[in-house]
Amino acid sequence: MSELDAVIARCEKTTLRSWSVGAVLFTAARELSVHGYRDEAKAMATRAAAWYRTRLETVTPTTALRDSYADALIHAGECKHSVRIRRDLMHEAPNNLSYRSQYATALVRCGGSRDEARRIADAFGKMDPPFLHGQQFYHRARILAALGDGDGAVRALEASISRGWGFSNLEMHLNYAWDPIRDHPPFVEWMKPKG
Repeated sequence: MSELDAVIARCEKTTLRSWSVGAVLFTAARELSVHGYRDEAKAMATRAAAWYRTRLETVTPTTALRDSYADALIHAGECKHSVRIRRDLMHEAPNNLSYRSQYATALVRCGGSRDEARRIADAFGKMDPPFLHGQQFYHRARILAALGDGDGAVRALEASISRGWGFSNLEMHLNYAWDPIRDHPPFVEWMKPKG
């Protein structure tokens, strides 16, 4: 942790071109979480959320900034506020598949309506316009994973990739939505490097 704090202290003193201090804090929180350092991850996410909150109070709030703030909040354990922001973002951009799936996974993570999350996942499963290239099935997989449906999530991932949607295994490694199925054998197999 002392090494990580030293890196963050250096970031706070420099001008970052493509990342913000909030992004560094949040990425550190996610890495700590996925590697089993729950308390340290929550403390780091709380720092990230505070950084984003300050930015939201001092600059014109952007959708991206609100999105990042909601992510940090959920990892910091501030579910109610995170779900509210996620719902607002989803309503403001109803065609944004990512916002819809992030809202659904936040609901599940925060003990909200699993039925509502399932309805969103089912709606993704019924979409099949050619221009999405399987993106809708990736988002369905993420929700199903959050719900603990490992087999359904893997089938949705297979549908996504077969239609051409590329996604980041690193993001899947870090995203809390996949936590309930991390030990599910078909998912473990899916995550193994290929080729």
